[in-house]
Amino acid sequence: MTEEQPILLAFRPGVESDVRYLKNTWLHAFRDGEGAKDIPNSVYFHYEEKILRYIIPRCSNVGGVIVAYENDHVAEWDHIIDRPILGYIVAEPFEGRLLVHMCYVRGFDKPGKRTGSKYRKRGIGTALLQEAMRKFKTPTNEFMYTYRTKMCWHEFNFRQALKRARATYVLYPKYSLLPKNWETGDAPIDE
Repeated sequence: MTEEQPILLAFRPGVESDVRYLKNTWLHAFRDGEGAKDIPNSVYFHYEEKILRYIIPRCSNVGGVIVAYENDHVAEWDHIIDRPILGYIVAEPFEGRLLVHMCYVRGFDKPGKRTGSKYRKRGIGTALLQEAMRKFKTPTNEFMYTYRTKMCWHEFNFRQALKRARATYVLYPKYSLLPKNWETGDAPIDE
């Protein structure tokens, strides 16, 4: 695959074996984001991991964890599950609109490579968003999002895309949709 060739995408529901990857990429993508960059690591990772323990299963239960992978036209489930995750979205319906908690697109496959991207800015995030809107039959292209990563807010192209999509940043549902005692870990997790 070269940068010039389009990526043919397919989507599948997130599964239990994806959760570790989702949590790891989510926690690190948001670490330098607005609202998190000044929090000490010990506090940030402790509480954000607890929040994700509730958000991911809740969204998964309604079909809101969607994984994008490269479509090689092989239909066997075992093969599909083993395909590298190119991106994912974690979302749910909320007040008649789509509430996106995280939309993530993989950078490079090589560990330690931190500049540039093999997969980003190639339409994967947009395709994931469209797939979630289709799935939840969102009546408009407006959506809300609860996590603002550094890339989402500081890169001009992302800001312009969010404005065009009429996206609204709303922090509160991330907390208000959590069960009582989420911070202690005593609340049951929907599985």
